[in-house]
Amino acid sequence: NKPQWERATRRKEENGKKKVKGNVVGEVKELACVVLKQTLRSAQANRDLEGALFDCLLGNSSDNVVTMAQEQNVNYSAKVKGNKGHGQGPPHIWTMCGVLAALVKEGDKVGRQNAE
Repeated sequence: NKPQWERATRRKEENGKKKVKGNVVGEVKELACVVLKQTLRSAQANRDLEGALFDCLLGNSSDNVVTMAQEQNVNYSAKVKGNKGHGQGPPHIWTMCGVLAALVKEGDKVGRQNAE
């Protein structure tokens, strides 16, 4: 028992109104399979990327790195408050900038602590 749309296509072929080359059903299934595989690959790539990027950093609240990150969060909040189309980007970028600025200020001390 064939689906209705396939029977209609076959009837049109028989009447000479429309000729379909190849197996349309097989081609659609093959295309759907390719699209599904690509979607799954993209989803896996995103999961791999998220696993590499989303880490939790714990630190003492009195550390220079933590205070600089908090200052950047306050700066971000002040700039975006009440400004709907602020164009400042997401807040985690500002936090990371604070962390990096603090690490640059620390200089060689960062490596020494880990070496000991």
